[in-house]
Amino acid sequence: MGKEEIKHPLAAAPVTALSAELMGEMAKDAGAGSENVRPEDMVIPFVTILQKNSPQVDDVGGSYIEGAKIGQFYESGTQAVYDEVHVIPCEHRTMMVEWHPRETGGGFIGQHELGYEKQFQRNDRGQWVTDAGTLLIQTMYFYCLLIQPSGDTMPVVFSFTSSQLKKARTWITRLVSKKVTDPKTGAKFTPPFYEMVWKMTTVPEENDKGAWRGFKIDPLKQVDTLELFQAARKARTMFQNNATVKPAEGVTPEGV
Repeated sequence: MGKEEIKHPLAAAPVTALSAELMGEMAKDAGAGSENVRPEDMVIPFVTILQKNSPQVDDVGGSYIEGAKIGQFYESGTQAVYDEVHVIPCEHRTMMVEWHPRETGGGFIGQHELGYEKQFQRNDRGQWVTDAGTLLIQTMYFYCLLIQPSGDTMPVVFSFTSSQLKKARTWITRLVSKKVTDPKTGAKFTPPFYEMVWKMTTVPEENDKGAWRGFKIDPLKQVDTLELFQAARKARTMFQNNATVKPAEGVTPEGV
């Protein structure tokens, strides 16, 4: 995985070695305090690609992250940036996401099921526009486990819009088309999304409207430990119960 750079106020404090006795007592209270936490109470961080208009690369803005560069991945929970990320896809959903147009300041409004847009008309750019003048953007969400450089995992969300939708569809096609053989029965079956770790990097792209960085997604390796597989399975359940996500502040998708 690419070198992690974390330069922000939430950077982790140095880890202090704890006595075996104290660690043993902590283990007895494992999970204490989280008994009433529901999946919908948790915020799932977004991972986005930093573009030239991203506030994290603007060194005169309040969201600037020292060292952040165009084309890196930005994880909104810890505000870490990565040159590449390793992820396990767990769940997918396609939504129509409502935004204020960039010309009026931009900003996320909400999400709707596919088909909601059919009651409205398209503008001359082919975008669905509501009666209030807001935009409806088809968005494919991938709910994933991010494998951090430390080996720890965290749940994150990736969103694909506009020119990146083709890549998202290709990824889904690869996921659902794969077949493996059950060693006990010899029967072939489609494995769950979370049987494989994928590597994400970014590549430069452009058209007559401008230039940006897009996703490049490649298989990396099989999930090879029961612990990691079970973590992904558990994450999928959480994602299914917390499907509504709000993009990180300052994030506006391509095409808005």
